[in-house]
Amino acid sequence: MKKLLKIDNFVLKIIACLTMAFDHVGIFLDMYVGQQVGTLITAFRIIGRLAFPIFAFLIVEGALHTKNLKKYLLRIGIMGAAISIFLLVFQYSNLFGAITTAQVSNIFLQFTLCLLTIYFLNLPKFKKLLAIIPFAYVVFVYVSDVVNAPYMSLYPKAFIPDYGLYGFILVIGTYLLLKYYLNTVNKVLEEPSKIEAYKETAEFQLKYNCFAILPLLILTALITLFRYTVPYMNTLNVSIQSYALLAAIPLFFYSGKLGYSNKIVKYGFYGFYPVHIILIWLIFTLIYL
Repeated sequence: MKKLLKIDNFVLKIIACLTMAFDHVGIFLDMYVGQQVGTLITAFRIIGRLAFPIFAFLIVEGALHTKNLKKYLLRIGIMGAAISIFLLVFQYSNLFGAITTAQVSNIFLQFTLCLLTIYFLNLPKFKKLLAIIPFAYVVFVYVSDVVNAPYMSLYPKAFIPDYGLYGFILVIGTYLLLKYYLNTVNKVLEEPSKIEAYKETAEFQLKYNCFAILPLLILTALITLFRYTVPYMNTLNVSIQSYALLAAIPLFFYSGKLGYSNKIVKYGFYGFYPVHIILIWLIFTLIYL
């Protein structure tokens, strides 16, 4: 079974970044070219559906394995704040011409809110209830968007979590399931040496991967159900978003290993998100100027 587990953390990040880039190229093609290349746009957007579930899993992996959750939250939060400031300028200065933040959102804001929730959930006793705060914010923005509240037209798009309630539930659901599995393993085996030995086995990793995939399967089933029972809740375009299930393939073959890593690579992945969007914008602007 261990031969199946060939995809490490580094490779997962590469897959997530590449598929995200395809998604954003599809968005810009739609903006600049339109339905003349409709099939290509759809293909790029479908490929792009793999990105968020993989990034969501990687954020959870970071939260579960970091030595300092507070510092990890701070890093993601600083990145989210920086991108939010950029997007505010982006939205209100018209600096980038025809492009609006309706097409470019801040995935780091979503991950900051998720990590803040995870941080609160790890606090003692009643302090855990603080986790309601980021959850309530995500629900507020999501419901406001669904009912098309008048104030949302003025609401800064930089403060809207990417993937909304869907994204939040995916991250937190994955975290809770994996935390439950890890706690169960610790409780059953008890002895640290046995726990560490079991975590090195293919059986442990395959079960771990299945727990990681389960929230994606459940959420996809739910949004598909809502699509056909409550049509106005189709905020994610289910016909495209359902292809996010394809992310289960690389996640299933995850080895649990870190792979190639150093500080340049680590912060390079953080910087890829804003940098690749700017580069794509520059290329399309030069071509269609």
